[in-house]
Amino acid sequence: MKHYVFFIVLIVLAIFIYISEGVPFNGFTVWNMLPLFISLVLYTSRKKSYYGAYGFLIGSMLLSGFFHLAWLFDWWGSATGSSTGGFIFIFIPIYALIPGGLGLVFGNRMARNKEAW
Repeated sequence: MKHYVFFIVLIVLAIFIYISEGVPFNGFTVWNMLPLFISLVLYTSRKKSYYGAYGFLIGSMLLSGFFHLAWLFDWWGSATGSSTGGFIFIFIPIYALIPGGLGLVFGNRMARNKEAW
């Protein structure tokens, strides 16, 4: 049953990314879902522990989610204040790999500490 929760969270986050960009489905939408795809691959490739996949998902979506919320609610004029504001969607997946990688390391360490008990 717990496996369904991860997939439901991924679907909800994918819908959030799609809606918050406010454009029809295109290549940038798929590109911005890259952290979700990576966490899905991490989740399905794990045999013993899923902590790393959860850590990657949380870390990457904290940054990516923040930028998508800023665009959706036009914080600081991000959506309407500049003609170059949309360029952030090119770099979000790349930037999200850094906190995602930190979350992956943290999750794997938690899994090792749990197994040591």
